[in-house]
Amino acid sequence: MVLGRLPVKAVEEYEKKNGEKPVLHYALGLYYDDVLLRYRDQWLLTEQELTQKTIEHLQKAVDKDCCDARSLSVLALTYYKTGDLTNAEKIYKKKEDAGFELFANDYFNLGAICLQKKNFASALHYAEKSIEKYKNEPQYQSDAYVVCADSCLGLHDYKKAETILKVAEKRFSKDYRIVQRTITLYAAQKNKKETLKAAEKLFALAPENPAVSQIIIKEYFNAGTEKWLPDFFGNCLKTYWKSGKARQTLLYPYAYTLYELGDRSKASETAKSAKTEFAKNGELTAEIEKALDSFGK
Repeated sequence: MVLGRLPVKAVEEYEKKNGEKPVLHYALGLYYDDVLLRYRDQWLLTEQELTQKTIEHLQKAVDKDCCDARSLSVLALTYYKTGDLTNAEKIYKKKEDAGFELFANDYFNLGAICLQKKNFASALHYAEKSIEKYKNEPQYQSDAYVVCADSCLGLHDYKKAETILKVAEKRFSKDYRIVQRTITLYAAQKNKKETLKAAEKLFALAPENPAVSQIIIKEYFNAGTEKWLPDFFGNCLKTYWKSGKARQTLLYPYAYTLYELGDRSKASETAKSAKTEFAKNGELTAEIEKALDSFGK
């Protein structure tokens, strides 16, 4: 039986004459999934319709215990992609309980689902399994490390979070998400020195990208350590004093931070410096100027 090329009409006509057969739902479900992967919206049905048919047929097969490791993974993943985490988790667990070996993606998706549901212990368990399974796929393994770190942070297991992040950073030194969570880790423990070190490391990954400073500010404020931000900006401004574009990406959020911290005088002074940098780089728009002027009020 070639699952990817079943004649749908022939199957439907057979069912009309002989009644529904679980194995046919199994085959049709995998058929529609195959079509979805191959053709997306370039087929007779829309992606949404193909997704619905994949779920409809595979679920009917599963309800009659007509399933295997592949069909369960396909059904669970399809539920997951539609945002139906409850059914996705249910099918993944069914596969696990049935004694089938979970694939790397199964473990990862289960971990991600548990993390979203704040079931941190289970999320950590499955994410660690996916790290092992992804040992030859570093592009996915880094994602698994992020889920592990988030799970440990959710459990307030800071020691294990630190261990995981140190290993992850050695393997994926350019992955900003890992460095970002290092900021989260040390800020949560009110470790000013290590928080600053991690923040400077994150900024160094992309000093001319305005989003980096925004991420750092968010982490500090989330941890209630925003009063430490002037040290971060001060250090980086010294380090990047020759880089006009980096100074630009620092001065704007620094002015905003000072304004939020209530230091209006220094916020105004920093906003003026920011305007100068934007003007030098030919990027001072009316909108940016208006925003910077507001920090001095």
